[in-house]
Amino acid sequence: MRAPFDLLYLVATGVWAGALAYLTIAVPILGKRLGRRPAWQATRALLALSDLFGTWAGTIAVGCLWLGRQHGFRAPWAVCLGTLALMITLALYHRAVLIPSLDAAFKRLGAGDEDPKWGRDWRFLWRMSQGLRYSILLGSILCFVLGVEDL
Repeated sequence: MRAPFDLLYLVATGVWAGALAYLTIAVPILGKRLGRRPAWQATRALLALSDLFGTWAGTIAVGCLWLGRQHGFRAPWAVCLGTLALMITLALYHRAVLIPSLDAAFKRLGAGDEDPKWGRDWRFLWRMSQGLRYSILLGSILCFVLGVEDL
């Protein structure tokens, strides 16, 4: 009875990693192709959707790990479970804290306030957002690889 849970786990983590990889490629292209304001509006929507999708995919993966486990606790299983919990937490933090902060900083930049402080704030928040997304991407790749090895 473990096979369906393993398959669903691999699909959930693989799709989450794929969505984050796509987002990593799409955001810089949007920034170059569109203007500053339309690129941010599209990126803001994509980031929020990615975090929402990741939260659901991570929850499905955690459920599959828990329901498909065998007797006892193995190290790869525990690492995957802990990594998925951290990834879900990072995605929720990104959606609830960083995206609104980035939006507020962008509005201050766009309001004609060219104070260098707001530019530094924007760059800091953007680097923090990128770091969280890359961390989640690496975590999803780790969970996928450990899940494949554990089969």
